[in-house]
Amino acid sequence: MEVTNVTLTNQPPLYHVHEFATAIKKHIENEFSYIRIRGEISSLKRASSGHVYFTLKDDDATLNAICWRSVADKLTLAPEDGQEVIAHGKITVYGPRSNYQIIVEKMEIAGEGALLKMLQDRRKKLQALGLFDKQPRILPMVPRHIGVITSPTGAVLQDILHRITERMPCHVMLYPVKVQGVEAAEEITAAIHAMQHITPKPDVIIVARGGGSLEDLWCFNDEALVKEVASCQIPIISAIGHETDHNLIDDAADYRAPTPTAAAELVTPVRQNLLLNLDNLQHQLKQALLNRIQQYQAQLGNATKFLQKKSYIFDIRRQHCDMAHLKITASSKNLLQNHQKAFARIILQDYHHLLSTKTQQWHMICEQISQRNALLLQKRHALLAHHRLKLESYSYRKTLERGFALIKNKKGHFVKHADKLQHHETVEIILNDGTKNATIHET
Repeated sequence: MEVTNVTLTNQPPLYHVHEFATAIKKHIENEFSYIRIRGEISSLKRASSGHVYFTLKDDDATLNAICWRSVADKLTLAPEDGQEVIAHGKITVYGPRSNYQIIVEKMEIAGEGALLKMLQDRRKKLQALGLFDKQPRILPMVPRHIGVITSPTGAVLQDILHRITERMPCHVMLYPVKVQGVEAAEEITAAIHAMQHITPKPDVIIVARGGGSLEDLWCFNDEALVKEVASCQIPIISAIGHETDHNLIDDAADYRAPTPTAAAELVTPVRQNLLLNLDNLQHQLKQALLNRIQQYQAQLGNATKFLQKKSYIFDIRRQHCDMAHLKITASSKNLLQNHQKAFARIILQDYHHLLSTKTQQWHMICEQISQRNALLLQKRHALLAHHRLKLESYSYRKTLERGFALIKNKKGHFVKHADKLQHHETVEIILNDGTKNATIHET
């Protein structure tokens, strides 16, 4: 048989796996060095390192995404599951597993309409929980301590301090926070919680920020922040953005101010107005006191005239009474002496009669007691004799006289049952006229 070597021509190139993976990596990373991808965030996870891992998806495909901490801290909007976003970044390939993913360098909401829909859905959810139904609390007329939660570097703080100082200077307690970005909502939530546990507590809290886009103000729509505002035990005022801006924190707060400056005006009265009101009240009080004094003086004058008239009548009646008293005293003295003598005679006669009667009753009672004691003593003797005879009939001596005997073992215990006796055991038999020892024998 003849064997012929056949050489194949026009074959595709041959790669090792790592060579092919490296070629794919270079091609993809060069072809998609920087791209924008639109999709919905899902499976979002925040690592302890600060990196954010999630998936971008649409109806037909998914793409893994990574946002390093250095980028995540600078995002203007905190990423959440369900958000439709446009991610900016570059595609990388992990050769050992042939996986590809996008490294996100920037991210934005895919249109304001998607953000508004998310805001509307969240508002309905929180409203269903009853977070927007609380009754606004009354603000203090003159607060001693005002808590302000805002950025320490913005113009908002200066506007609030200027307006408070201008109207009614008081103690302002600043809690500095971020008012934009990923960490803003968490910091503001922690600040409201802390304000309720410091000493002294503020009388009112203002959460303030200047104007911005819906995306810039998105941290004030955070669900955890809204719940903290709704449960706050201190009256809280939301002063976020301009008058046209409306956030979920506005619905949960006790009051909403169109601007931070308006919030400062809401919590502080004008000092000059207070002084003017105080002067008016002082004048009203003084006038009321004068009117009351005049009324009392008039009443006192009428009472004085009435008493003078009554005093004249009283003097005349007192003279008549003195004359009648003299007459009554003379006749009463004689009458009293006669009655005293008669009463003394009656009392003495009654006393002798009562003493005789009581003496007879005493002797009768003593005789009755003596008879009853004698009869009772006789009954007691008869009962005692009966019990003595009954006790003797129960004595075991009477039982021995009838022919019975008692048996004691060597320990001195009475034997009541035959099975308690042992073979060759010595026992003591107690009879009526004496005792005998015996030994137990068994056949």
